[in-house]
Amino acid sequence: MSDDVRNIFQNNLLKYLKINGKTQTDISRDLNISLTTVSGWYHGINFPRPDKMQLLADYFHVNVEDLIREKNDSSIIESKKEKTIRAIRRASDNMTDEDLDKMIDLLSIAFKEAFNENEK
Repeated sequence: MSDDVRNIFQNNLLKYLKINGKTQTDISRDLNISLTTVSGWYHGINFPRPDKMQLLADYFHVNVEDLIREKNDSSIIESKKEKTIRAIRRASDNMTDEDLDKMIDLLSIAFKEAFNENEK
């Protein structure tokens, strides 16, 4: 494993942790992976095996490529926004008009609360 790939993965892991408000402990607990293993990835000492890499990609709702390819911060954030929008669209495919109205109301409330929280 080249140091470049390991460093790229480490940087992307740190960015996805920050974007998702997660910690090493969260990953360890949620994915049932030892904290020592997660710490090794976090500090760039070790590189995940393919099965663990896929678990991480699924955890962050990204592709494995998103974890191992060099990306700038804005492309990672945009990628997360695009994936969130796609997930909402997929969820709404089979909804009735009434269900869609409820979802829009809930999202509006959530956005208002988040926006007001950020102003404080």
